[in-house]
Amino acid sequence: MLININARKLDLSNIATTNITPQNLPRQWIDATVFGTMWGGLELSLGAVMHMMRIPFAGVWFSAAATILLVAGLTVFPQRGFCLKAGLICMLLKTMSAGGSIVWVMIAVVVESSILELMLGDGRAGRLRAALAGALVTFSVWVQLLAFTVVVYGVNMLHFYEELIERMPRMMGLSGHWGWGAVGLLVLATMMIGAAAGHYGLMLGRAVLERRRGLA
Repeated sequence: MLININARKLDLSNIATTNITPQNLPRQWIDATVFGTMWGGLELSLGAVMHMMRIPFAGVWFSAAATILLVAGLTVFPQRGFCLKAGLICMLLKTMSAGGSIVWVMIAVVVESSILELMLGDGRAGRLRAALAGALVTFSVWVQLLAFTVVVYGVNMLHFYEELIERMPRMMGLSGHWGWGAVGLLVLATMMIGAAAGHYGLMLGRAVLERRRGLA
């Protein structure tokens, strides 16, 4: 019996020493983990502070930051599933957040990483595609806001916003169309921020590649 027990202990120790180690991890997961950790770190630190301080359009700025990180990372490490893996790592880190609307932030991470994966996941990102992907990411912030409003407050809240948008210009002696025009300009401005972020991320990734070739 003692011999059998010792043999079993030996087998278990062998399994423990030959199981998954950092050296055995797929290279794709290591690359995505680095950028997903940076994304999650921003959400846990600066993101939490900005949301608590109610800084306007915090979601837009962080969507743009995520776009820069992932587009740059995908340019340096062109591989299928990179953005989704990085998003998964960011979500896991976000679960350690002390407060805030964790569920909605995690949903935002899924949406943003999925958009970037669909647009750029084939590793052939050009300037136009990178800019379009960034614009769609920041535009998704408004879609998420509408979805959050409907789920939490109901559809009637959308009617309230609609009435408010039309009445505010009239109170200032303007046509009701000015309200929708202002909303359109605001959405367009946020999409331009996202487009600039996508373009900058691509340029940043290409600069890293050129630097790497120069050191080789």
